[in-house]
Amino acid sequence: MGKLKQTMIETEEILRDCLDNKGMTNMQALEFILRNKGYMMYEFAQELLMSWRKEDENESDYPMP
Repeated sequence: MGKLKQTMIETEEILRDCLDNKGMTNMQALEFILRNKGYMMYEFAQELLMSWRKEDENESDYPMP
């Protein structure tokens, strides 16, 4: 696996950990990633959050019976 792909996987794991286990807000998690992984992974994490938000919105369009 390429180094960039591995860094992206690590960044997603960090983002999930910050949000799910450390109780950080989205902005706190993004700032943590910016400090520890750099601007490129900060932008990647922003894109992940946006895609997750869209998935959540799409799921809410079809409520469970």
